[in-house]
Amino acid sequence: MNINLPEVDWQSHNWTIPGQVKKIGEEYSEVAEAVALADPINTIREALDTMQTCATLISMVATDYNIRLDRFYREHEEKLARKGYLNEELKRICVAIITQAMKDFKYMPDERISIEQDLKSDWGRQILSALGLSYENIDKVLRMTEINQRHKQFLTKLKKLNDQSEITGNKKLTEESLAAELNWSLYEVLGHIREYNLNIFAKKIKGVNA
Repeated sequence: MNINLPEVDWQSHNWTIPGQVKKIGEEYSEVAEAVALADPINTIREALDTMQTCATLISMVATDYNIRLDRFYREHEEKLARKGYLNEELKRICVAIITQAMKDFKYMPDERISIEQDLKSDWGRQILSALGLSYENIDKVLRMTEINQRHKQFLTKLKKLNDQSEITGNKKLTEESLAAELNWSLYEVLGHIREYNLNIFAKKIKGVNA
């Protein structure tokens, strides 16, 4: 269940944090009354009112004290995961997604940048958080950030040398010149070319902006 609550315009109403806390107490009492009367319709309605009032309080505190909420969302999900409150089927799906992403990163070089972006995205971090993990945990194992940075560096230097070759009319672009430009060993350059199945003589280098 995923309940998306609207953002309330509390600022134009001059609501205060203490007043909002009092309002939460009132809403809670109405939920308790609906439950005592075995009234499921009003139980849901009053519970939604309580949730909305709590969400507004969080918004008020975050705004007044200039607090980013991302960390608190992650901590909350991690706490639920540690206590075993999350749906087990959902957890299995999350594990499958992360496991497949790690395999793809290792064996599918062309997908590495998109996999890194996905795991760093809001939904990716939510999945990791639900499992008590973080992108940083995964990065320590796979070295995603480092590997992708070196790949981008490789492509950038490769494009530079290709452009220079076109300008000067010199078509003798070699692995050795690329290694010298990168300040890498020839062994590392050759391994990189093979792994990514790159053509160092290509005029257009995929993944690098002109």
